[in-house]
Amino acid sequence: MRLLLLLFLLLNSFFVHAQNMITDTTAEVVTYWLKGDVRKLEKTTTREKYVNDALVFKTISVADIEVKVLDEIDTNYIVAWTFKETRVNESEEEIVKRFAEMSKDLKTTFRIKDTGIYEALVNYEEMREFFTNEILLMRERTNNDTLTKQIHGIMQQLFETRETVEAGFSKDIKLYHFPYGAEYKIDETIIENITIPNPFTGDPVDASLLFKMTKLDFPSMSCTIEGTLNITEEDSKLYIKDFIKQLQAKGVENIPAESDIPTMQVSDQYTHVIELLNGWVTHVEHKRTVNSGIVKQIDVTIIKMVEP
Repeated sequence: MRLLLLLFLLLNSFFVHAQNMITDTTAEVVTYWLKGDVRKLEKTTTREKYVNDALVFKTISVADIEVKVLDEIDTNYIVAWTFKETRVNESEEEIVKRFAEMSKDLKTTFRIKDTGIYEALVNYEEMREFFTNEILLMRERTNNDTLTKQIHGIMQQLFETRETVEAGFSKDIKLYHFPYGAEYKIDETIIENITIPNPFTGDPVDASLLFKMTKLDFPSMSCTIEGTLNITEEDSKLYIKDFIKQLQAKGVENIPAESDIPTMQVSDQYTHVIELLNGWVTHVEHKRTVNSGIVKQIDVTIIKMVEP
């Protein structure tokens, strides 16, 4: 019996060495992908808006995504997410349906480290062109007053910068890749001090991202990582100041005073389930709650693997 146990442990140690290192209390979350690997994901996005705690708006969309490892270059992977189809409710506004149609077969190509950490967009020019087309569609569907035109012009100029395009088009990809490149110990909190890019090209906002492995299932070779991130009202004032500066620089008339723009409190909750053999995330849930005065908005994104 001891001989069999020893043989099992020896074989298991060689097997795990070629994958993520796992013990009964720790797990390493790293990608062990191969060129040509393909996975199918389904992303469900729900948005709810409340005024004085009464639900006034709700929308749901579902997107089919194909993930493909295009290449392995030195210590990097080149990966593509292709949004095959996005489904929205029939009751949605026409512009929302048009956006869903525009995103069909949209491919976002990006680079990650061999540990799974996100690095950068590769097809930046294509993503910028896609956003420009969205802005043009918004112009057609909204009021043509001077202020609206000026704001659309500012948005278009902002998305001509790589930083803003990265922030806009890599959001879901970064969400998927959040836990990578670290070793976790069961119930031990990891605090990562990060800066959140400012969409108005001003100073970034400092924030603390807290991660913890709450479940390690050795038989199924999977683990669950949970995280939280909070942005205070003071943090949000940085965004407001930069927004007003941008409007002033462009000569926009009737700019609201800083005190007239309500501040926000943002609370993020993350859950990732990772298959540890090859390092694929099989389930992601992200819940963002934004409170601003009497208004509360809750956005929930769920990404699940539907075809291993």
